[in-house]
This record gives sequence, structure tokens and C-alpha cells, in this order.
Amino acid sequence: MTPPTSEVQVEPVPERRAAPEPEPKAFPAKWNPSYPILNQSQRPDYPYARGIVHIHSIHSHDACDGKPRVDGKINQPCLKRLRDALCSTHVDVTFLTEHRSLMAEGDPLKDIMLHQDGDKPIVEDGKWIGNQISCSDGHVVTVFPGAENALMPVGLKRHPTPKDGQTLEQLYNDTSPEAIQRFQDAGAAVIVNHAEGRSLEFLQSHNIHGIEVFNLHAILDPRIRKADLNLPQQGALEAFLPYLHPEDMLTLPHPDMAFLGFHEPLKVIEEKWDKLLAQKMVYGYGGTDAHENVIKSSLRDGDRPDSYSRMIRWFSNHFRVKDKSWQSYRDAMFSGQSLVVFEILGTPEQFEFYGKTKDGKRIEMGTTHSQSLQSLHAEVRHPYKEGEEPVLSEIKLIHIKPDGTRSVTEGQDTLTLNDPKAGTYRVEVWITPKHLKKILSPTTMSYIKPSLWIYSNPIRITAN
Repeated sequence: MTPPTSEVQVEPVPERRAAPEPEPKAFPAKWNPSYPILNQSQRPDYPYARGIVHIHSIHSHDACDGKPRVDGKINQPCLKRLRDALCSTHVDVTFLTEHRSLMAEGDPLKDIMLHQDGDKPIVEDGKWIGNQISCSDGHVVTVFPGAENALMPVGLKRHPTPKDGQTLEQLYNDTSPEAIQRFQDAGAAVIVNHAEGRSLEFLQSHNIHGIEVFNLHAILDPRIRKADLNLPQQGALEAFLPYLHPEDMLTLPHPDMAFLGFHEPLKVIEEKWDKLLAQKMVYGYGGTDAHENVIKSSLRDGDRPDSYSRMIRWFSNHFRVKDKSWQSYRDAMFSGQSLVVFEILGTPEQFEFYGKTKDGKRIEMGTTHSQSLQSLHAEVRHPYKEGEEPVLSEIKLIHIKPDGTRSVTEGQDTLTLNDPKAGTYRVEVWITPKHLKKILSPTTMSYIKPSLWIYSNPIRITAN
């Protein structure tokens, strides 16, 4: 399926009476390594589901410390850790991304959906296209298959059909326009993984659905940082290494906080994304890229640094959905109705980014609109307070003009731009996480600085 590029018809949205502002919550004195269930019926101001994009399981050759199979059988302890992590972090939907060698062995595709006794298969036209994991607390995690090789087709409904003389494994590593079409014909949205290592010319010349605007592997790997991100080579390791030293463990905050020592926007990728958006709609996603294959040693909380659960907790993609059905998850993925949220900084109480036409229709993010808009509006609310004061957010409305230049309009917690000009608009939300002070240590107070919290997907206006 190709990304939508034509005008989307949206029904008029009735004006809603302003609800009383909820009292900001006091942040817990100790870090709680679990996240709230996102529930649309209880939180109508935040109709999102939590999603993970780009994660590897026992069907990738380099997962599970390079042992996805043990004595010819799947590594059940590793599979259990992944399933438990998805449940404990209350992930609603997961788009798996397996490497080609083991993935190409699976026929039919249902063999790689993590299915276990008690799960419920998702069946369409008599074929498995997904799996639903039933968690012990009643939560349900929906899993869709996909691949990560030279490209990242996610949400496959079947294996793509190789061209004559080509093996399935070869097709999964193909980047040609024909290969992209074959992935799309098999039901996938084609995302460019590790966009930091791709030329702008490649990104512009291929019919892609989206790119990874953040990838955890990229920001950690010294080689990628130096060669592709123009960042200090050892910057992330220097921030993370103290958490591996026994003598430092007792003086440092919870190991999850290590992320804040190296978290920053990947400007090289942002620049490519904006140059793409100056020409066409391309959606942005956060890639977790978890394998459990880097460091086995346990940290103070008894968990390894690269565990599935820890990496999932740092950030996720939030999909705007009508309900918690597998159809809604796919619709949100394919229409760009999503955010990248660095939840280590807090789970939003509210987020909205929309346009309004002159006759009152609401235009959602992910949409390309061919007429002038009356206004663009963004609103966000952080759930916590520091002392007696709520933690405030800084909204940046970024305008990517047809000539490629950018302008930024800023607002605190809410922002409205009247009479927006043609171009593409996306939102970044930044916060200074003062609410974390009580759980940090004296040596990590430098984490209290303006930090990127949310990326939205864009709204594109093509009218002159």
C-alpha cells in the first residue's frame, strides 16, 4: 500500500466544551518501570495506542545473543522475555522486523508471529496476518510481521513474491523500486530503516511510506555516530558506561535514566526528513531496534542494559485510533496517524495537532490537503508537576516551505497559527524534566535540561 497523497475528506467536527484541567500528578519518589495502559474510553483527550516499530525476535539470526535457536529449537527463554516485556509495558501493537535468513524459512508467514498457546490469531481471507498475545493482567498485544534488511516492510500480510530467478531471501534484501512494489503488494508499508546511512537522492527517488526519524542502535553505536550522525563517537557510551561499573551503581539513579545521558534529536535525519517533506508526504517513526544481543551483564535492577523491557520503556510510537482493534492499528500506521513519544520523560495526558478548514472541517496529521486552511492548532499536556508547579511543554511548529527553508513558531502547552501558508508542518514538543529531580542523583542533575519529548507526523498543504 502506498502512502496517501491526495486530499482526505473529513467530516465536520463539533466544537467541544473545554473540560476542567486535571490536577497534575506528583511524580513518584521512586521510578516505576511500567507505563499506564492507554485507554481511549477513560482518556478521550488522548485517543492513542502504544506501538513498537522495529524489534527483533527469535526469528532474527542475531537476536538473543546470537542464539535465537538452541539445539535446533527456538530460544524459549528469550521469546518469553520479549512477550513479557510487551505485556509489562502495556504495548498495544508491535510491528516485528526480522532479518531475512530465518524469516525466509517461514512458510506461511504465520510461523514468525510469536504465536503461543492461548494466543488468538488474526485471520483475513483464511490466512493469518497477525497474532494477539493475551497477557496475564488481561491486556492484549497485537503483533504484525515484517522485515528489516536493506528496507523495512512492516505489516506484511504474506511473503512478497520474488521475481524470476530470485530467492525470497534475496528479495528481502532488495532496494529496487520493483522490490518496494512487491512489498506493498504483500500488504506492507515500506519504511527506510537507518535513514542516517541513506543518501537524500535514494530517499527522494523511491516510493517509500516513511523513515526512522530516531533509531536507538544508531545513537548508541560509535561507528554510526561518527560516520553517519556527525556526533562524538563515544558520546553515548560515555553516558552509559557508569551504569556498568559496580562501584557507581549505588550512586546513580535507576538504570532506565541512563537514556537521558545520551538522548538528543538526530539532526542529520531531521534534515533529510524535512527535505523530503518539502517535496512529498513521508511519515516518521521511532525505531526501537531491540535484539537483546549487546551486553549480558545485569544492572542494579537485575535487568540487562539492552533488555527488551528497558528499550521499550525509553520510547514508543503512539497511534491515534478509534478503538483497540487490529484494523485501527493498521489504519493508523498506513495513514501517518502517529507520534514518536520519549516516554521516559512522561506519558502525555493530551496531544492534538490538527488543521481546520474555513468551513469547520478538521484535518488530521498525516493528511495532504489541497486547499488553504483557516488555522493549525497544537495542544499538549504533561501529566506531572515539580513541587507545586506543573511541568510545562514547549511546542515548536515547524514549517517546511516548498523551497526547503524552515521557520519555527513556538508556544507553551498550546499553539495556534492562523492562515497557514502552503508547505508542510510538523510539531516537536520539548520539556525540561524538572519532575525527575527527586529520583536523580547529584551526578546526573545535568539530565534536567530541555529535552525532545514528542515528534508528530506532518500536515501538508498544497494550495498556493
